[in-house]
Amino acid sequence: MTKKEPTKMKDLLTAEEKLPHLAQAGELVEGRIIKLSKNTIIVELGPLGTGIIYGGEWKENKSIIKDLKVGDIISALVLASENDDGYVELSIKEAHMEKIWTDLRKKKQSGEITTAKIIEANRGGLVIECSGMIGFLPVSQLSSENYPRVDGGDKNIILKELSKFIGQEMKVKIISLDKKTEKLIVSEKATQEKKTPRKSRKL
Repeated sequence: MTKKEPTKMKDLLTAEEKLPHLAQAGELVEGRIIKLSKNTIIVELGPLGTGIIYGGEWKENKSIIKDLKVGDIISALVLASENDDGYVELSIKEAHMEKIWTDLRKKKQSGEITTAKIIEANRGGLVIECSGMIGFLPVSQLSSENYPRVDGGDKNIILKELSKFIGQEMKVKIISLDKKTEKLIVSEKATQEKKTPRKSRKL
């Protein structure tokens, strides 16, 4: 009887590489819808297995889900790599939010000018909606054109002036962004600021 040769480390590593990758919680994945009902969406994730989105997301995400059909490719965030039913548990809502935050981060880093819709006013500034997120535009960050100049600084008059912007859109830059606290601060004034060219030093 011949002795088995000891397994080489290289073979072990090769075998390990062939093992299927398990979806990790917090991972953004793509898959094809293979079943759609009022209670669940079943998604084929290829080597990651089969995912499931439960009907609890329907109420809050009707606009995202209403047009979906079997065969569509969708993005979803992994909530659990394997639930009690053996599925990879997924969330469309969380994936949608993750994409929004990624988009906002890119805009902040690049200094891109974006559009914000004014949805509410208070004495401190304007509540805005930008890329699907609610944020704030402080009075101090309004452009010189839109800044409310009120004699005596009467807060009620300032609020009345700010209320005129409700429903309008403004060009803004993102100046503060924090996903953990869901804080988004934008500035209209920053869109008008120009970089001062450096003066060349005389030799």
